[in-house]
Amino acid sequence: MKKFFKFYRTNFISLLFIAIFFTSQLQPAFSGEFSSAVESSRSETEAQDEEKTVSTSSSESEDNSLIVFLAKIAGVFWYYNNFTVRYTSFPYKYENLTYMKWAETETNPEAKTKSNRYSASDSFFYLVDLGTGNEFCFEGLFFPIIGPYFENLVISEQDNFFDETYGNIRLGAQLSILQSNLITITGIVQWSRWYGNISEVLKSSGLALGMDFRFYPLKPLGFQWKFCWQEFDENVYLRDSLLSAGIFLQRYEIFVGWKLLEVGNSENLKPTKTWNGISAGCRVYF
Repeated sequence: MKKFFKFYRTNFISLLFIAIFFTSQLQPAFSGEFSSAVESSRSETEAQDEEKTVSTSSSESEDNSLIVFLAKIAGVFWYYNNFTVRYTSFPYKYENLTYMKWAETETNPEAKTKSNRYSASDSFFYLVDLGTGNEFCFEGLFFPIIGPYFENLVISEQDNFFDETYGNIRLGAQLSILQSNLITITGIVQWSRWYGNISEVLKSSGLALGMDFRFYPLKPLGFQWKFCWQEFDENVYLRDSLLSAGIFLQRYEIFVGWKLLEVGNSENLKPTKTWNGISAGCRVYF
């Protein structure tokens, strides 16, 4: 297992380029259950742009001043919280120090820390009435405030395992919102593209917005909830969510969770089809 993760970390960039290469070689064809839901989610008419007018008043100006004042206070707190934080190699490495410490704190002064952190995970899932799949995620922070968030999802439909296989690659970044030893929150912005048998239906690239919540209550437990909203042409949206619980074994986290995938129309926020199922995998921190 250690040799596997050592190889995985050393050759990560090469594996990423190989995955993107094979992704580009997949030939488009019509898919089944998933594409039917996408087709049903399209708007029959294009949405009309509506002009919005904004009225101002003296009372609103006072409210705005208060909002600006509170925003400045929040900005100072955010700056201190994110720019002075340092990370250990992985959660629960040291006693009395979950994962992070700040410049002025005296908690475990002997603990070795750094200004960046990364993790990579791979998991398998089963969605009822849809099929099975694999989900890979590489994320981290180059600096305490911003870093990469790359994901790749592959789905094989249960009724036609070999012919109905497609995937979704999302490349983007995350921005720190709140960091603490109990809970961390990041916001995610990504470019999204579906490939394989579904690409004839979802031809355009889309925008994915999401958040990642991580909770470290006590050793060796860890919890995560991540979700994203993807928007495509013709008002098609996709919602992807994963709620998981894990156990830490040194720098490795074994987790199980509940996954949701939904397709719908964003014009009326009406879901066309929703699938739920279980997920299980492993995450390594470095």
